[in-house]
Amino acid sequence: MKSIRSISDLRVFMHRNEQPIYFISATNFNLLGLDQWVRNLRYINYIDCFDGRHPNVFVPSEVPHAEFESIEDINNYLLQHKEVIDHIKSHGGRPVATFLMFDDETEELCKELGIEVWFPKAKLRTRCDNKMETVRIGNKAGVASVPNALAKVGSYAELRKITEKAGIGHDLVIQTAFGDSGHTTFFISNEEEFNRHAKEIVNDPEVKIMKRIKCRGATMEACATRSGTLVGPLLTEVVGRKELTPYKGGWCGNEVFPGAFTERVRSKARDMAQKFGDQLVKEGYRGYFDLDFLIDEKDGQVYLGELNPRICGASSMTNHAAFAYADAPLFLFHLLEFSGLRYKLDVEELNKRWSKKEFIDSWAQLVIKSTDETVDLVTHAPPTGIYHMAADGSVSYDRFDYNRQAIESEKEAFFLRITGPGDYRYQGADLGILRDPKRRVLKSTYSEAGHLSPAVEDFMNSGEPILVAKANAKSLVHRRAYMDYIGVKTYSVDGKVNGEERFVGLFTSDAYNRPASDIPLLRAKVRQVVEGAGFLPGGHNEKAIVNILETFPRDEMFQDDVATLRETALGILRLYKRPRVKLFLRRDRFDRFISAIVFVPREKFSSDVREALGALLAKTFEGRLSAFYPFFGDAALVRVHYIIGLNPGAPEGPGLAELTRQMRAICREWTDDLLEALRAANEGATRAAFREI
Repeated sequence: MKSIRSISDLRVFMHRNEQPIYFISATNFNLLGLDQWVRNLRYINYIDCFDGRHPNVFVPSEVPHAEFESIEDINNYLLQHKEVIDHIKSHGGRPVATFLMFDDETEELCKELGIEVWFPKAKLRTRCDNKMETVRIGNKAGVASVPNALAKVGSYAELRKITEKAGIGHDLVIQTAFGDSGHTTFFISNEEEFNRHAKEIVNDPEVKIMKRIKCRGATMEACATRSGTLVGPLLTEVVGRKELTPYKGGWCGNEVFPGAFTERVRSKARDMAQKFGDQLVKEGYRGYFDLDFLIDEKDGQVYLGELNPRICGASSMTNHAAFAYADAPLFLFHLLEFSGLRYKLDVEELNKRWSKKEFIDSWAQLVIKSTDETVDLVTHAPPTGIYHMAADGSVSYDRFDYNRQAIESEKEAFFLRITGPGDYRYQGADLGILRDPKRRVLKSTYSEAGHLSPAVEDFMNSGEPILVAKANAKSLVHRRAYMDYIGVKTYSVDGKVNGEERFVGLFTSDAYNRPASDIPLLRAKVRQVVEGAGFLPGGHNEKAIVNILETFPRDEMFQDDVATLRETALGILRLYKRPRVKLFLRRDRFDRFISAIVFVPREKFSSDVREALGALLAKTFEGRLSAFYPFFGDAALVRVHYIIGLNPGAPEGPGLAELTRQMRAICREWTDDLLEALRAANEGATRAAFREI
């Protein structure tokens, strides 16, 4: 097709598409059903919502990976997965990818795989996502925000000066640049409220300070193209439902129906979205986006809220990216914009036609409660499919289907499962996990006879006041990782140990990213290691060993005792002076895993070597490779941290020297054998001499 001039042309083009298009994300939630409009569109996901029954969803088997901090991390994991790479290669063609979230690493991985990203650059998306930048773009477009000031705030006194100058009063709403507005929006009317949130506010280089209004939230999806900006219907926002969100006032969904807003409000929002989208094109951004609006309940004024430069939608039905709105899903225009095909569409006519109430469908969220109490930990997840509502209001599973349009009446609803057993409803829902006295967070607190296990008894009898370890249970909130366990001894009045206070959860990112010297427990360990090493204060060796500890795997820093840390750090220091393959091994005191840190000269390291070393460790201890974390740094050595999960009765394995010998054999190259022969023949020839030969 040479060019597209109508919706009919667009439909034909998408139905005949031969280019492989992939939506890569945690689930296919945001573009559910788009494969029915676009030929050769497939989903690559981390979570299987359909139990393997969706023909266009590919979910690879899970392999060891670093902890996920975001959807971007999930996408980057998928793009490095061999099964995913093979899947993409098997379909040939010139693959393209779309994402809900992605970053610079995602773009680099796609480039290596020959995949074109059909979205604006991550750097531009991040700039536009900044709430302050949204205000500025809106100002350029003539799209007004709630009366505000953008400024750096260092104190409440400074805040008062800023608001007096801006004339926005003292009943305020303050937002930081990024993040979920439920967590990064603060209501401030006095100094006490400011102090409560001062840390978040003063740490940002700039915040958005708004006059507080009584408002109703709304949102609109749109697509900025070279022909103009296409806009969808104005959706209501559902907020504050505790069944769906953990924080008061937080956004938890959208609904759409013709009478949701007056024609004046709908018309004003459409006009604002068009102007904003046209300005986005001037900024270099094109494609799909979503705008949040604030409607003043006092005078009906419509204000710009936030920009979401991505595919949106709280539910796949109220998300018009993939759901037919009047003539075609909005995301088809996004794909058309990035396809490179010539087209000329009358955007004004389309928007005028789509503004009519008869083209606005009615979709709402149905909250199904299966228990009287709020469920935080999911123990059973209903399957995806069609559910039927009986006359008494009860809801039951009727049949499987992955097509939401398969519902046949108002008594049916489509449910897409995006969580599973073991997941938590939201971050922090697992607080209080120790309320159940039967729950074990360590492998063996007690022996079968009911006494303390040897490992726990050893700790209780030791001089250590605090124990940091990994719990048995994984957290599926924020990042899928084994939870951190902190045990703090309690003492009687006569100074004898009489119990333990336990804290189980996840360390925040600060625990991993901040210098060890900023964390009291680690600062004390570093000081004791350095003092015990006996180096000249302020000398080169002391600085080197401090650097080793600062870059050491942080979990090991928390869990190792001082003597082990000192021995390991000194060993690494010697290793830097004479690089070679070296192994440092630690067996978990509760016999649950082996922590192995392997150093390999950079010129000998490869992915094949890494896999072979991991396989050797798993075989040696008759366990499984649970995770690996490579670290390259600036030195001549590559460090890989392996975690080997152990089964009950796992063997002790060979001595450290023997296991190191086997690892060196794996890393050995034919040049090493030749050098050894040359040394034998030439009485200790060096590698440099070998190069001269």
